[in-house]
Amino acid sequence: MKAALITYGEQLAQAFGPKGVRVNVVSPGSIYFEGGSWHRIQLNRPELYRTILDGIALGRYGTPEEVANVVVFLLSPRASWVTGKNVIVDGGQVKGMHF
Repeated sequence: MKAALITYGEQLAQAFGPKGVRVNVVSPGSIYFEGGSWHRIQLNRPELYRTILDGIALGRYGTPEEVANVVVFLLSPRASWVTGKNVIVDGGQVKGMHF
């Protein structure tokens, strides 16, 4: 599903770019907040919580505010030359090349 949404975003960027419309996709990694999935996993499956945490390069889960900061940047004039991109906000959780 995610690959389809990323491709769709790229296609929309090409289709609407000539009209001045920018389209980008944001792919968050593991985001922790009270009451969220990772909070529940921390309480009920601490071994899984720790395994995932150990795989995040920055050594911690992200916050909703950190993802929001990237979205605000992409919406701002400072990102006026960014379109058709998938921005991964994961603290280095996903390994490998990203195209």
